[in-house]
Amino acid sequence: MIDFNVEKQNQILQFLKEKRKEIGYTLLDASEILKISPSYLKKLEDGEYKKTNLELLLNYYDLVGIDPQKLLYDLNILKDKPYYKIPIYGDLNAENIVDYILPTENIQFDESFFAYKLKEDYSHDFFKNDVVIVKKTSESFNEISETSILFSNKVNKVGIGTIRKIYSENDIASYNSFIISVNYDIFAISNSKKNLPSQIKIYGEIKGIIRLMD
Repeated sequence: MIDFNVEKQNQILQFLKEKRKEIGYTLLDASEILKISPSYLKKLEDGEYKKTNLELLLNYYDLVGIDPQKLLYDLNILKDKPYYKIPIYGDLNAENIVDYILPTENIQFDESFFAYKLKEDYSHDFFKNDVVIVKKTSESFNEISETSILFSNKVNKVGIGTIRKIYSENDIASYNSFIISVNYDIFAISNSKKNLPSQIKIYGEIKGIIRLMD
């Protein structure tokens, strides 16, 4: 889960305020682009709020011409750690991040990872907008494109970015490929519900999540 303290938040907002002024944006200009009120933005910059929406900070970075991904470093999440980028599947909306950075601490460089963003809640472990990090265990994943990945969360409902736990053998018979969570629950993932191959494939194991702050 991504989290940061009030002091760090205020330091970031002061930095963004200075950058805003350097490039010539007034408070009104910035608030219109960020789609918030000038009074709300002023209170943010003045440190009057204890918690700031992470998506707003990402948009503010983009506004002043800084890669939003740099925010992860400014929050001391990944500073001084080796890292590499992993692909992410699912709509990121206004966050404007194409790839998430994954620290290489405690993992091998030859391991392959991907991520997807959930569009619906799943039990008490995974929630809407969580970005689930998955370690790939099947090379056949390379055959699947971003637009064809379908995560099923109900028997008759299939859509990109949702997941579903397998409860019975009948569920397993309905799909041809799976992802396992860290506690070994199995989730269905399939790019087709017709002409399924006889061999079931495990695509990966969930290694963690990135949870954006509200």
